[in-house]
Amino acid sequence: MHAITAPPIVDSADRLGFTLFIAIAAHAIVVLGVTFAPHERARELVSTLDIVLVQHQSEDAPEEVDYLAQANQDGGGESDDAQRPATPLRTPFVGPIPDIAMVSPPSQFREEVLST
Repeated sequence: MHAITAPPIVDSADRLGFTLFIAIAAHAIVVLGVTFAPHERARELVSTLDIVLVQHQSEDAPEEVDYLAQANQDGGGESDDAQRPATPLRTPFVGPIPDIAMVSPPSQFREEVLST
């Protein structure tokens, strides 16, 4: 004869609790287990290029170059140490600004403005 077994008593609250436990455990493993770190070798391969934009240029090239720039600048100044060139930007004035003459608007335009 066959033995009759009772069905397991598992309701929806038990299934929800077990599912939440598995979900929280899986998320904890992913969040706490995954780390990001830059490779040491990649950090060594990265190099930067420092370019200085100078305002004044000289005719002769310098013997020893301290900075890369768009034009030759053979030093100057009061210091023996190599310092980064820093000059204020010049304003590109073409010439004197002409006086602006005040002109009255045409009468037709004045009438349209007054009518609106």
